[in-house]
Amino acid sequence: MKLSSSFLAIALVLAFAESAQAKSAYKNYSGTIKVTSETFNSGRCSDSDAHANLCPSGSNCYCETVDGSYSGTAGKGTATIVGTVDETDGSAPDAGGGAGCSPYYAVIRISASKDNEVFELSGGSCLQFDNSIINSGGCVLASSSMFPGGAVVLCSGLIGSNDASGKITLKGLGQ
Repeated sequence: MKLSSSFLAIALVLAFAESAQAKSAYKNYSGTIKVTSETFNSGRCSDSDAHANLCPSGSNCYCETVDGSYSGTAGKGTATIVGTVDETDGSAPDAGGGAGCSPYYAVIRISASKDNEVFELSGGSCLQFDNSIINSGGCVLASSSMFPGGAVVLCSGLIGSNDASGKITLKGLGQ
């Protein structure tokens, strides 16, 4: 099951963070994205970063775009998350509206006062019984001037049930 690879990615993020804490060259990274809008479209995303377009099953995917305000290590600014959810893999909810989780591949773009950053997220997107969505996974910092050596962080958060609410947190270590 491909969802287990998402949990492996999270375990690797946590293992990296633990081993890295002993090295003083690493700096803490934290940030919060407060959701201001969200849209859903059928099919995989068509983002300029191929990671957001991944749909391993090849079918039954949808694209989620989330915009929000950002505050954290990179300063204050805005964030956009573009990600594909693969409903064929995992334990996707049935047509009756039950809860379930599916693989999620996203790109997080942050434009803030101290840095412009791009994270690639691999994880899961879980629909809860109240139709809110939990997106969570390991994020690799692909582009940053503050962290030229990159960063690995845990990205997780709750997005409201189509009401543009919720927040996503990013926490980990970088260099």
